[in-house]
Amino acid sequence: MRGLFLRAVRVPLFLVLLAAVAASAAVGGLALWAAVGEVPLIDVQFFPDDDPPPPAATPAVVDDDPPPPTATPAVVDDGSDSLTVTVPPGFTTEIVAAGFTVPTTVVPIPDGRLLVAEKGGRIWVVEDRAGGAALVLDLSAEVNDAGERGLLGMAIAPDFEESGWLYLAYTVDPIPGQPDEPAETVTFARVVRYQTKDESGQLAADPESRHVLVGETAADGIPVGFSSHTVGDLVFGADGSLFVSTGDGAHWNFTDYGQDEGYYDPLFAQMFGDEQDIGSFRAQSLDSLAGKILRLDPATGEGLSTNPFFTGDPAEPASKVWALGFRNPFRFTIRPGPDAEPVLYVGDPGTSLENWEEVNVVTAGANGGWPCFEGDVVQADFAAVPEARQQCEGLAREDTVAPLLRYNRSDPGSAGFVGSVIVGGLFFESPGQDWDGLYFFADSNAGFIRALEVDEGGGLASVRLFADGLRLAKLAQGSSGELYVVEVWSGRILRIAFEGP
Repeated sequence: MRGLFLRAVRVPLFLVLLAAVAASAAVGGLALWAAVGEVPLIDVQFFPDDDPPPPAATPAVVDDDPPPPTATPAVVDDGSDSLTVTVPPGFTTEIVAAGFTVPTTVVPIPDGRLLVAEKGGRIWVVEDRAGGAALVLDLSAEVNDAGERGLLGMAIAPDFEESGWLYLAYTVDPIPGQPDEPAETVTFARVVRYQTKDESGQLAADPESRHVLVGETAADGIPVGFSSHTVGDLVFGADGSLFVSTGDGAHWNFTDYGQDEGYYDPLFAQMFGDEQDIGSFRAQSLDSLAGKILRLDPATGEGLSTNPFFTGDPAEPASKVWALGFRNPFRFTIRPGPDAEPVLYVGDPGTSLENWEEVNVVTAGANGGWPCFEGDVVQADFAAVPEARQQCEGLAREDTVAPLLRYNRSDPGSAGFVGSVIVGGLFFESPGQDWDGLYFFADSNAGFIRALEVDEGGGLASVRLFADGLRLAKLAQGSSGELYVVEVWSGRILRIAFEGP
């Protein structure tokens, strides 16, 4: 049985004809079925080829016993000679594991093992250098990894050694199974948790423990209208709450303020309602989970009563919002220390026009300014379009967060360096005193890791180069101070450790 994506979608006849032509070229495994309805409207249904429509409208895992993976990652005995990474004196770099298919994130387990997630939906555990990697969970049937979509976020509960709870964030495949639908297909993102157990020395997820926190259906999911800007990171706060970063779900290839472009876009309002069919301005709307930092109860997925926009109903989108106004806050972290309220350092990538990559210091209720502002300037793309400019008139620069750091992809300017895909990082706890306590962030395209230092007033004091020669998607830190790096395109997990003096 395969999941139904859309049913009874009412669209004008000319859009149906356009879809029928385009579907044969762009949709691949989708077949278009039309039944005559009220003139000039008809009902459109998208179904898999040769499959009758199932009774439910919620994508789900379709195979109780999915086929084994085609390739198994291997722990590498040697191979560090192939590394071209530069690190400061006293630090060493080694390959911990390799052979992953587009790994996106890594989570060190307190006992020394590593959890590694692949973009396509598989989660592995690296037991040790001799034991190799073993499959923990395979969600590839329900994960859409076309374009920049996929399984992008992973976290373990603070009490993981006792509870075994594993949390995952990914883009949902509209029609479960292969092949994945095109990256332009309207869909949504989901946050789930599974309980893991060690059985005969093997860590595995219990399918019966599955609980969807966000995105049981499209109606309560994180809307995704294009190939990127989907769900991002999962991070636990000191109080046990779960923070989730989400992109605006809009087009990056034109100024998207909610206008219909192409035959997929009219379906967006049908799935999510007119109030969310506003393009990048979803980032400014409390009616949408897109373009936000969410703060959730990790057991239920509901918003917490201490959230800044709590309405009294923990199921409403506004009740789940902790901060808003972000384009694609792919990676973020929480500043350690005695702060009464959480302080987040959020990396938000910029557009190809303004080119501003941002590090934002974010507190409860803060507004990152997107799409009206980028960096600390007016976003020129949106200011140039009257319909978009009008929507920005109620948002003043002083009401938004000014980046702690911004840098450009073409002009070194005051930052002194360039880059184009910021990867928000972590506060490094290192035996190497020159780097201890600094905020580490990275840039995937530029290939660097840099350390940011703040002064006593919270302002930017300095930025220093820590490592270079990497194409990474995630930074994580182990319990002994080692830094783990996910090399997304080489399929490797690296470890950078301080050896002294």
